[in-house]
Amino acid sequence: MLTCNSINFPFGQAAILIGSQRASSAAVAHCLAEFFFRGATVKEPPLNETPSQRYYRTHRDEVLAKARAKHAANPEISRQRDRRYAERNPERLKETQHRSDRKRRHSRAAQYESNRDARLTSNRKWRERSKAEISAYNSAYYQTHKVEHQARSAVKNALKEGRLVKPAGCQRCPTQTSALIGHHHSYEPQYWLDVEWLCKKCHMRHHAEEDARDN
Repeated sequence: MLTCNSINFPFGQAAILIGSQRASSAAVAHCLAEFFFRGATVKEPPLNETPSQRYYRTHRDEVLAKARAKHAANPEISRQRDRRYAERNPERLKETQHRSDRKRRHSRAAQYESNRDARLTSNRKWRERSKAEISAYNSAYYQTHKVEHQARSAVKNALKEGRLVKPAGCQRCPTQTSALIGHHHSYEPQYWLDVEWLCKKCHMRHHAEEDARDN
């Protein structure tokens, strides 16, 4: 296998492609053409690239603009097509959604870290300015949810005194975590210590199911 010190230089990239015997002459020509006619280096074209993939890669902005225009002209047709695709490819759609969620979480985390000090300072100033409003809101919330607050306090005190023991994991799924929520199925005083320990996902799912039944 040939090597080159200037790995980002098209000639070096072409040498590596030839030496590794992974690319055709078309891939090498692509690197050289990009360098001479555009004056910049580019990444190696994907191996075994289909004509449709090559067209999308070279005309991406144009393809996306046409797709947006088509959707704007016929939104209902686009929604029907999306529904049919979701029905035919549930696993692929789920994988794509998970990948998008991961990217979104990473982006939010990076954005928070880059502005962490400014955010904390802004929040602290807001709390100082809004002490009266926060106190009034907390008082009103306590009066509205007094029984629920008393039940949670009873559970907290029972845990401190050892009369109640929190399990090692969720009681509905195999999740093992210490961040469990004691869910009350009844707020009658005699049932304040009768709780089901759920992880955050199971707790949110339970309340979503309850809301769906109520509605």
